[in-house]
Amino acid sequence: MSDEHLSASLAAGAEDGEGRWAFGTGFEDPLHGVDTTVPDGVDAGALAALCLALGDDALVGAQRLAQWTTDAPELEIELALANIGLDLLGQARLLYARTGQVDGTGRGEDDYAYWRDADAFRNVRLAELPRGDFAFSMARLLA
Repeated sequence: MSDEHLSASLAAGAEDGEGRWAFGTGFEDPLHGVDTTVPDGVDAGALAALCLALGDDALVGAQRLAQWTTDAPELEIELALANIGLDLLGQARLLYARTGQVDGTGRGEDDYAYWRDADAFRNVRLAELPRGDFAFSMARLLA
């Protein structure tokens, strides 16, 4: 996919049914374009733990934002929150894939997102607190 011409990139492959409806879709490898080496002096286990915790924050945060669907004060805000939630899901996907790559297990993002017990998640408590009012949810986004 060419980054130089976004519209041409989105239309590429439309004739064979492989067209992309949004930038960034259609990748088999969520780590596409990411340097997957572990930097010198960095403990791979610590890097994997950090990626897992950040991925958990992003996944749980996206779920909390989804709770505002059809409930936000204005339609534009609802759409913006949905887009932020989708961005967070993309971040979780990349971070979970990086976790599986760095820890050497080769597990994928579904293994981390769906196939763990609740007590295995390492997100910060703030991310999982109940939705609360709109002001609380906005303050949580800034934290």
